Amino acid sequence: MKIRIDRKKWLRGSRTPLGKFQSSHLFVKEQNAGCCLGHFIHQTTKCAWSKLNILPTPENYYTKANKKNPLVIEAVYHELGGSFSDIANSPFACRAMGINDCLNINDEQREEELKDLFFSEGYILEFYN
Repeated sequence: MKIRIDRKKWLRGSRTPLGKFQSSHLFVKEQNAGCCLGHFIHQTTKCAWSKLNILPTPENYYTKANKKNPLVIEAVYHELGGSFSDIANSPFACRAMGINDCLNINDEQREEELKDLFFSEGYILEFYN
């Protein structure tokens, strides 16, 4: 499956005007943009952007999501303790967030690392614009 990310609508980690680190979110309505995992969830589950607004991680989306959606469970969430009552971000999601928000790499490196990561999970990541 191909996941497409419009660079104009792609949130990445940044610094606030005061120099503090600010991580991205799955989606921010005011910016009409989301992080790589926001685009992933939106496209694979057909979830409306409004349901992802201001959620920081896939783990936060799970509490509002269709818990039976196999794409959500398989690719994004990690079962802890053998029960779906203890859901956390999967290793895949944690690596994606780390790459997406890393301030020590440029966007070209970020795109390549994300493409490699998504490919390892069976997805083709494409950036445009």
